Amino acid sequence: VRPIIAEQHTHAASLDMVAQPILARLAQYWLSRRNGAVMPLRSSIDPLDMPWALSRLFLVDCVPVQQPAADGGRWRYRYRLAGEEIEAMYRSPARASIRGQWLEDVIPSDGVAAVMARWRPVPERGEILYMHGLIYRLSNRGARGGRLMLPLCDDAGGPVTFGSFNIALKL
Repeated sequence: VRPIIAEQHTHAASLDMVAQPILARLAQYWLSRRNGAVMPLRSSIDPLDMPWALSRLFLVDCVPVQQPAADGGRWRYRYRLAGEEIEAMYRSPARASIRGQWLEDVIPSDGVAAVMARWRPVPERGEILYMHGLIYRLSNRGARGGRLMLPLCDDAGGPVTFGSFNIALKL
């Protein structure tokens, strides 16, 4: 087994590359909710269907901007909700919760453009983002694991949110 030293990420149209069983379980749930569309409606995702995932799940709203964002894209990202394990990774004396916070208020400023660029294909093209290796690097609480980011849309069909599920082992 080759050690994973840094975060690796893949944008894909398929979920075949997802190695962690719990991430694959979430992927199968997401696929079952698409009803033939590129991405499921946010309203078709029922938290009662996945109590096993809620503590490690966060939802991010993709808010359109008039001027290009830090990465040159057209979105800003605001944390809609975050499970307890996610909150614990980002909690600090100055911040009790990331809910309602903008991405640039949660991670160090020198990492914002890179994270925004990595996330941008999720809302813009409905791509799936799978990351594995070192995650939570920018929270200064690194852990090895995997992250799966899956787009969701509103009733009008435009991507407005994406969900991310993290499975992490502390270093």
